[in-house]
Amino acid sequence: MDERTLREGMRDAVGGEPPLGFDPDQVVDKAGREQRKRRAMVGTGLATLVVLAGVATIPGALGAYDQRSVTPAAPVVETSPSKDEDLPLPGMDPAEPEKESGAEINYPEKKLGPHEKSLAQHAGKAVAEVAPNMDDVHVVHSSIPVRGKPETDKTRRLEITVGFTDEVGPTSTMVSIHAPGTVSESPSRICAPDSGDELTRRQCRVISQEDGSTLVSSLAAPDEGPRGALVRTVRHFRTNGAVVQASAYTFNPQQLDPSKLRRETALTDEQLTELVTDPAFTLTE
Repeated sequence: MDERTLREGMRDAVGGEPPLGFDPDQVVDKAGREQRKRRAMVGTGLATLVVLAGVATIPGALGAYDQRSVTPAAPVVETSPSKDEDLPLPGMDPAEPEKESGAEINYPEKKLGPHEKSLAQHAGKAVAEVAPNMDDVHVVHSSIPVRGKPETDKTRRLEITVGFTDEVGPTSTMVSIHAPGTVSESPSRICAPDSGDELTRRQCRVISQEDGSTLVSSLAAPDEGPRGALVRTVRHFRTNGAVVQASAYTFNPQQLDPSKLRRETALTDEQLTELVTDPAFTLTE
């Protein structure tokens, strides 16, 4: 109903009645203003809802477009930790991988002390004396194997490899010097019925010496070497707890050529015994 119809209706209704206490025209004008005000408010509210609904639907509508066309500000790159990140934090002890893994570290000859170097030189001379028919006798390598982090500066074990050439060809022998108390295996245990293979048990001998020391001679397959290869080892368990051992092979440890196997080890039990009983082979200066 518009304002004109309302206005005429009110006039007709009160045409034969006593005067009213208000002006009908003013009432109609006020009602019209209130109606327009309500319409304006409703229109504003609807417009706001439309805008909000449009904003809410934009991400869903543009999601595929954003993934295809929007380039990241910076690409994600996987990197390995830097050297600084590998360093231990303050107050923490550095890691000891060799101690955890149980691997041995061989310190090269240049790090050996004067006494160890003199022992290496002596080993070359000693091999030449026990095997005078050998040619090209020389020290191939000498090292201090260490398992884990050394607990002391004192050398606990020294290994010396001496190479030489005989009528069969080149080969070598290894002399190992152990400090007192560093070898836990006893002579009887080396030749025990449940130790090693059948060949080792059959060839293993324990020989007591007059001075109270013990010799152990054994023949076995090497840990590393050609198939069918053998290694002969003589150990001298000394009265002060030190152990010296020497090994000879039916092959060349520097080449591991299966086509050049010997019928016998390059050094005999007697020659190896001369080496291990040499009093000069001691880590005590």
